[in-house]
Amino acid sequence: MLFVDKSSLFNRNYKLRISSRQIVEGIGAAAIIASLVFVGMQLKLDRNVALAAQYAARSESLRQDLRTQMESDGFIASSIRAWESGERPSYWSEDLEEYSQSKNFTNADITYLLISARIRVLHMDNLYYQYKKDMLDEAFWIKQVASMKNDMRDPVYKALYFNNPRGIEGLLNEIVFELSNE
Repeated sequence: MLFVDKSSLFNRNYKLRISSRQIVEGIGAAAIIASLVFVGMQLKLDRNVALAAQYAARSESLRQDLRTQMESDGFIASSIRAWESGERPSYWSEDLEEYSQSKNFTNADITYLLISARIRVLHMDNLYYQYKKDMLDEAFWIKQVASMKNDMRDPVYKALYFNNPRGIEGLLNEIVFELSNE
């Protein structure tokens, strides 16, 4: 006759129940951790979207201020008087002076050019920020970089890009390097 110890049989079942319970608890813990990771990723994305929206709003506000200056006869007249008295932006160089003279720019032309170039630089700076925050499609950004390379062939735009106080410097260095190798 076979002797079976019922207590060991009970303990085996009990151990199996504990193992099943531990498996269920482990799955539950893993689900909680996965949901926390997802929430964390979502919060990071939401933060990036909010920061990008704020950056875009500030950029648009600055561009609108520049557009207002461009439409203001008083501002244009004041800028022309300042230009005629010899005042120049800090980034203005002899090369830019020669360039503007070779193009026969009037003082008004230069004022409008500087304002429109600043608007463009602010726009590209905003796009660069959006791209760095993964808010822009790669194909769209490649087209924008090509457009910026074209801008950089103009000495006025180039000077303004390099005197932009925002975060676009690394990209500009890459573009200038590529242009110098063409």
